Order: sequence, then C-alpha cells, then structure tokens
Amino acid sequence: MTKMICFGGDCVTRIALAEHGSLLGTRWLGDKVRALIAAAVAEGPVDVDFAGVDLASESFMDEAFGKLTGEVSPSVLNERCRIVNANPTILTMLRVAIRERRRMRDLGGRPPAIATFR
Repeated sequence: MTKMICFGGDCVTRIALAEHGSLLGTRWLGDKVRALIAAAVAEGPVDVDFAGVDLASESFMDEAFGKLTGEVSPSVLNERCRIVNANPTILTMLRVAIRERRRMRDLGGRPPAIATFR
C-alpha cells in the first residue's frame, strides 16, 4: 500500500488507495488509511494517490482525512501531504470532510445541528 519513490535525492512516500478498490466506503478502512498517512507524514513527504478510485464515501473521507486534520497540524499537512489523481467528486468530498470536522471542533466537538424543530 505504501511505496517510497525517489527522484534524484528527493523521496516521497506514495500511498496507493486503489489497492483497496475503486469504491472506498467504510470508516474502518478510513481509519487504516488515516494511520498510514499520519505515520508517513511524520517521516516526510507523502502522495496520497487516488488513481483508480472512482468514489469515496463521506464516512471514509471523514475518518481518513477529516479526523487527520485534528491529529496532524495543518502546516505539516500542507507542507508534506499531497493529494494526487483525485477526480472532482473525490476532491469535493475531501473538502466537505475537512470543513465539517473543523466546524465540529469549533462547536466543541458536537456535530452541527441539521435542523431545529419547534
């Protein structure tokens, strides 16, 4: 699942998500992927490769990437983690997962209310 790729003197860890299938859908898998990314980012640059992945569920994206933003500082993620070969739908799901996790943290860990009934 992870592979070190070097060009000249620069090396990057590549995490190929398609090894888990073209549809990534469970929190269980998201948890595994989050652990891989966190460990790799602690060591250096990481490419999270979505080549061959058609769709990732909201649950997977929240578990893998939303929660990751609470475990690894944004500056480290921005500097060391790169998303590659992701289609527009996956990129949208990624943005939503990160945005919603940030909103939850801003609300003290509670999920935002969807509707208020009176």
